[in-house]
Order: sequence, then structure tokens, then C-alpha cells
Amino acid sequence: MEQETRVYYSASPGLTFYPEPPKVVIDSGQSKVVDSPAIRFTPIGPDYGKLITNDPKVIAAVEARIKNSGGQASDIMTEEQWRDAVRTPEQKLAQVQQEAQRTITAKNRLIEELERQKAELEAKLNATAKPKTAKNDASDLAKGLDTAAVPDLSGTVSR
Repeated sequence: MEQETRVYYSASPGLTFYPEPPKVVIDSGQSKVVDSPAIRFTPIGPDYGKLITNDPKVIAAVEARIKNSGGQASDIMTEEQWRDAVRTPEQKLAQVQQEAQRTITAKNRLIEELERQKAELEAKLNATAKPKTAKNDASDLAKGLDTAAVPDLSGTVSR
């Protein structure tokens, strides 16, 4: 099964690194230092390099280098990170403005939908409520009165 092809970018045009430390080998009584195969990024412009690979060992080495960057920005980037790095401030601002406009539009649609639902609920509530009449209003008002606060005037009528 073939590994998926990956694309990586470097923060320098000709980044080269060795995925493993060199090994010392003795050949015909002579010690020789043997490096692991080098991973080389091809320059793309004055500031960046590019590596395209489907070799699982190379992918593992590049991913390990990214992971082991110690919390700092790695010198190796994914395609998305590289695209972000090469965008101008104007392009970044335009993208932020587009995202803000999409958010505002979505929120406005939600507000309109909630207002429509509120109107429907109020209409249903008004349809099920008892109709108001003068008699109902007077009896509702009388229920709310505190009779202890009203003085008894029944015997004080004079002509």
C-alpha cells in the first residue's frame, strides 16, 4: 500500500537535514562516518523551499522535526501554514473581513428566524387566550383590589 503524497515547505530555500544521527562504521580497519540519507527541500524563491514525498520514513522524519520544534515555530510548514505565511497583510485583512461578513449575515438570518418564531408563538398564544370584554376587565380589576384598603362608605350617603 502506497503512502499518501505529502507536501511540506521550509522557511529557508535549501533546507537540508538528516533524520538520524550519523553512524560510525569500520570498513577495512578504517572508521567512517556514515550519514543517513539527507532530506533536501528544493528552493522555491528566495525565502522558501518545498519537499514533495510519499516515503513513510521521510514523512515520519519531517513530522518529528515539526513536533520537536519545542513550542516555537518550526522551520518546516504544512501547505496551509505556508499559504498563510506568503499572504500579504492586505490579503489577510480581506479574508478576515469576508469571515466577519459571513458571521454577521448568519447571525442576522438567525435573528430573523427567531423573530418569525416569536411572532408565530405570540399569534398562537393570542388565539388560545380568552377574549377581553368590559365585564372580564372589571372582574379582573376587582380580583386585584385589596378590600381592606377601601373604606366602607355605605352608611355615609347624604342628600
